Amino acid sequence: MTSWPWLLVLDGLDEVTEPETRKRLIRQVTELVNEAEADDCDLLAVLTTRPIGYTENIAPTQFECIDLNDLTVDEAVRYGEQVTKVRLRGDHDRTERISERLREAAGDESLRNLLRTPLQVLILTIILDGTGTLAPDRYSLFWGYYDTVFRRERDKKASLRRLLQDYSQQILRLHERIGFELQVRSESGDRSHATLTATELQNIIWQVLHEAGFQPSGRDSGLREKIFTAVTQRLVLLTPRRTSDGYGFDVRSLQELMAARQLTSGPSPRVAQRLRTAGASPHWRNSWIFAAGQLFAEPQDHQHEVVVGVLESADVDTGHRLGATLPIGPRLALELIDDGMARSLPRWRNRIAAHGLRLLNEPVSDDFGFYARILTRYAAAGEEQYEAVVDGLRDALGGVGNSCLTAQHFQKLVPDLVTELGISARMRGLALALPRPAGDTRPAPTDGWEDFDLEITTSQVTDAKRVALEVAATALRRLARIDQPAARDVDPITDALLSGIAPTLDDALSNVMRHEPRLLKALREHALPVVLRQPIGDRLRSSHI
Repeated sequence: MTSWPWLLVLDGLDEVTEPETRKRLIRQVTELVNEAEADDCDLLAVLTTRPIGYTENIAPTQFECIDLNDLTVDEAVRYGEQVTKVRLRGDHDRTERISERLREAAGDESLRNLLRTPLQVLILTIILDGTGTLAPDRYSLFWGYYDTVFRRERDKKASLRRLLQDYSQQILRLHERIGFELQVRSESGDRSHATLTATELQNIIWQVLHEAGFQPSGRDSGLREKIFTAVTQRLVLLTPRRTSDGYGFDVRSLQELMAARQLTSGPSPRVAQRLRTAGASPHWRNSWIFAAGQLFAEPQDHQHEVVVGVLESADVDTGHRLGATLPIGPRLALELIDDGMARSLPRWRNRIAAHGLRLLNEPVSDDFGFYARILTRYAAAGEEQYEAVVDGLRDALGGVGNSCLTAQHFQKLVPDLVTELGISARMRGLALALPRPAGDTRPAPTDGWEDFDLEITTSQVTDAKRVALEVAATALRRLARIDQPAARDVDPITDALLSGIAPTLDDALSNVMRHEPRLLKALREHALPVVLRQPIGDRLRSSHI
């Protein structure tokens, strides 16, 4: 590296999920670039990750965070046409029919939400080729892909046609079980690309058939073998891994989709429990959104209430992860808004958006630009949505501490976001919103540290935890004064959060959260990720019993 220019690309940081492994990896990457800089190496290092679930601010003096733009509508259509030509290889009639339907979809405002990434455009063209219907959310898109692939294979005149027709429910249930199991396994440090061996896959087939009343060890043993052949050789959603002796989903989103369907199986109280457990985990975030999309895909108000109720209570009684100080509910809400699942359901859409606007009460963090795009895009969706965002801005601008500063920061981003998103220039009016007139009864702001100290000293904790609590309190005070915290500044806080005294710290921090944006930003980016990435798969698995 000292004698030749280097480009180092580390792809898929989002797939490194186990907390200690991820922490160690980030530390080693930082050490590498520091040493390269010290040795005067010509090195460009690139880390890639999906934006959802990325919370760390990695070595900000060495790395710049760059968000990839969504495809524009024209880019999406061109890509869809090109990939269809490659996929169909000379079938001009089908290619033209798909291209025509793709252009029609691009002209539908509600469907443009699906034309953002190459993968989604590819799947959309496959669905259009199968004359499938389209809905404006990711769950319906990926579910439509599974349904299209299944129907295509079922309708072929081949030996497995009757099998796919008669046992479609068992085959779907099998994919759901496999997706969930792989999602659980990939939480551990050595299984970012989790697989199932052939024997494990056979065992899950046995369980699915047994629960359905078959005798997979007796008269139906042949059925078990036929289903194994169908799911590994015909449907091709599960494929052999080249790097290990096992099977997995080539498309990670399909694994997350099937895991989501497993999360939503059973009575509503149990589903709500699983969603509450999974909502805060970055590893389960995409499955959580898929699960919400599935519940919204049906015209059932009680299912919609499950999602919105879990969302609105996502940070209640969650002191173990500093839920009151560093809520995750507003981010979840904006991700649901961006997905489009409640677009045509104003009763639910408005409740979700109202909760999402609470993000303006938090200090600006590194992921704020991602959510600012969602808010700006939402405001452009209609007059009612625009007025809701303006009202949220006016409330925040009239607040104190974080609220006012965050709203002002959002307004500074608006002009560039309007240009970037290609939306109506009228949305620039968001930058001109004014605070609501404030009365004279608002109490004078205080920094809250005296109350913080009182909460710490009067807390009811054991002597064994008292030392850790006081060390963490001292570290929090120091963190509030540091611009670029190091591991030694954060580790005492992380250790305290994992030791069971997080609820006490959450109560104490409530006294200073309005006036310490630097502290809260550091906690969200450096301490909280370790807590949120603790594995929850076993808890989710036990809730299925």
